[in-house]
Amino acid sequence: MTKKEFREIIYLDHLINSKLRLLDNLKSSRLQVKGMQIKSDVVQVSKQGNKQEDLIIRILDLEKEITKDIDNLICEKKKAKTVIDKLDGPYKVIMTMRYLECMKWEEIAYRLDYSIQAVYKIHGQALKRVE
Repeated sequence: MTKKEFREIIYLDHLINSKLRLLDNLKSSRLQVKGMQIKSDVVQVSKQGNKQEDLIIRILDLEKEITKDIDNLICEKKKAKTVIDKLDGPYKVIMTMRYLECMKWEEIAYRLDYSIQAVYKIHGQALKRVE
């Protein structure tokens, strides 16, 4: 796996999280949209009814996108795990934390009680070992 392929895992994780936030916002909006009135046995839909339908369609489409992205992320993480499992010691730990757990550099350094520079250095060495 190349450096670029590892980086794609992080980007994909960020993209999924961004889409999940957008989905939450859309779902919140759906709760605020009102458009149906029931009179007698006739259902009337106002112009807002179309907005609600459009919103529901957007939500469903976004959920499908997110599912597809998650499936892709799982596939990429499996590939990365196969490569990372060939490493040992701090190389394996840092690569696992970064690419399988998608931790930020600062969090990795904090958890391992390393300086951020040491984490960068070990990460660079690990990348050279797997390429």
